[in-house]
Amino acid sequence: MGLYEGGVVYLPPLLLQFVNLFQIGGGSQLVASLLFIFLDCLLVWQLYSLEMHLNQTSNCAWIFALNPLTILSCISKSTIVFTYLPLISTLYFISTQEGANLVLSSLMMSVATYLDPIMGILLVPTLNFIINKFMRSINRSLFYLVNFVICLLLLYWTSPFPLSIVYGTRLNFSNVVPNMGLWWYFFIEMFQEFIPFFKSVFNLFSICMVIPLTVRFNNCTEGNGRNKPFPLYCWIISLGWVILTKPYPTLGETGMFLSLLPLLDINQTSILRYMRYPMLIILLFLHSILLSPIFYHLWIDLGSGNSNFFYAISLVYNLALGLLISDITWGVLRLEYDGGRPNYARKLTQV
Repeated sequence: MGLYEGGVVYLPPLLLQFVNLFQIGGGSQLVASLLFIFLDCLLVWQLYSLEMHLNQTSNCAWIFALNPLTILSCISKSTIVFTYLPLISTLYFISTQEGANLVLSSLMMSVATYLDPIMGILLVPTLNFIINKFMRSINRSLFYLVNFVICLLLLYWTSPFPLSIVYGTRLNFSNVVPNMGLWWYFFIEMFQEFIPFFKSVFNLFSICMVIPLTVRFNNCTEGNGRNKPFPLYCWIISLGWVILTKPYPTLGETGMFLSLLPLLDINQTSILRYMRYPMLIILLFLHSILLSPIFYHLWIDLGSGNSNFFYAISLVYNLALGLLISDITWGVLRLEYDGGRPNYARKLTQV
């Protein structure tokens, strides 16, 4: 039987070969568990170093280490950590290294794109990050882009199996399975004639907002009267948008996104204090995360429910994530409106 026959596994072949070295799901469960614990510890250290470099605090590391979503992701041995480790490493090498290690950062970005192609759209805010860091240096961004393309082509070339099966499944959403995303319910209820059109629309919807977000927040500054550009705003918002609209999301991705939110507070300038619906967002997350496994169990295992219950709770989850992204965007716009000097007492109408 072929590696990808049966419609069970759609991970890139190099990742499958790597995890096979540790016999994940096979003989040595202890070695597999230690691997995922080590990767999570490495992520904690990178988040700690990144925030210490920017804010002189360690909230990101604590939120990631104590977040139930990331803990459950580690316990379940979710392979999403293999995508987010290189993605956070991309930021780490750009932000904390003296002069920015563009070679290692581009390598990590190419690995993240190889593992999850939709993450490649984050190359746009990453290039914007480099341009702002090096005072509008186009040469460095071109150097980064060339390195990224070369590393990505090498990863494709060394893959022992055709990648069309892996990426085609994700882009075409050919394996329609229930998840916490927005896609699956539409395509099990839709007439076959309309499916190709709406698949292209949904894919376009996932990537179309990243470039406008990068352009709009390109000149956002750190706040507190400092005019130094802070392109991390658009990078984090773009990441949240990708997680919200991708076809196969996981709760571990949301845990990673929540862990990055303290990076928005820099120089005693709290973007999060501008949020207008924090309690509503927290309650929506709690309800959806607690009820989603119950509704899934009732539907799939017991057969006493139906798809409407599970999709309804997934809509609540996506509403919470969408509100969070909207509130963060509002906070960045408010900081810009206040001229970089926060005025939390001022009341404005959000439209």
